[in-house]
Amino acid sequence: MHQSLSRSSDFDISWIEGSECMLAVVRNSMHGFRGVSTFFSRMRDSRCQTESISWALDLRDARKIPDELWNWVSASWYPQLVDEGLRRQALILPSAGPARAQWKSLQARSLVQESFASVPRAIMWLSTEYDQPPVRRRAPRTAAVPARS
Repeated sequence: MHQSLSRSSDFDISWIEGSECMLAVVRNSMHGFRGVSTFFSRMRDSRCQTESISWALDLRDARKIPDELWNWVSASWYPQLVDEGLRRQALILPSAGPARAQWKSLQARSLVQESFASVPRAIMWLSTEYDQPPVRRRAPRTAAVPARS
């Protein structure tokens, strides 16, 4: 179940109960310095409120962030969040080439980051224990063993 933490015309930020992570969905309308800076500010506030160590960013509809703001995000904002306890990030990358390249280039020390094609897969990865492989949900198939006579 989702619990809304912050909502605007540009984005939604929710807490995913049971998975113990945040989900942020960016809409195409998020553009310009003010819209982008508001998003990152609300993400930080929401992370502090929930004390979340992980989040999923659904960036499929995101545009490229202006370079001067991106430099601040990658050089200052992410390192501060990692220092405050952010450990894992699941990305659903933007569809637009320039935005996709920008997010693929993000390197934050001590932040484990993976890219996914869908939100459910990202949430599943985040809901596994930190530094542990995912738990297999189904028993593996076994071949039928012929009965001995």
